Amino acid sequence: MNGNIDQAVRYAETTIAEAGKSEHPITLISALGMMMSLYFWIDDLLQVERNLATFERISEKTFFDPYRAVAQGLKGLYLLRIDRTSEGIRYLRDTLKRLAVRRYKMLVSDFAAELALCLAKQDDRAEALALLDEVIASYTEVNMVIHLPALC
Repeated sequence: MNGNIDQAVRYAETTIAEAGKSEHPITLISALGMMMSLYFWIDDLLQVERNLATFERISEKTFFDPYRAVAQGLKGLYLLRIDRTSEGIRYLRDTLKRLAVRRYKMLVSDFAAELALCLAKQDDRAEALALLDEVIASYTEVNMVIHLPALC
């Protein structure tokens, strides 16, 4: 198992480095966004923090507002991981609102799942379930595939 994780990390590092060489901010921000889930999964918070700083800096320079909202959502996930729960919840709620207004679905289910889990842990199960129902309905409404196990 360790060898596969090491290989995945090398792949992520190579992907980000190559995207950085392209000198296209959208290419780099896309690579950072895709690889961020790996760093969250293996709990490499130092790498999450580094990549998040770069993601935020680039997203502020782009005119594509959903990237700014995604940066905010990633920061919310990071804040939850470092036990700054109330801030993380606030960031994720705001992110989901911003993405909904723009009808941008990428990462919505990931952000919603983490927020719902956090709400459930705080004994706010009704809000957690309502959030998940809302996300599922929004994906169904536009006939998008959603990975339901991620929301359970």
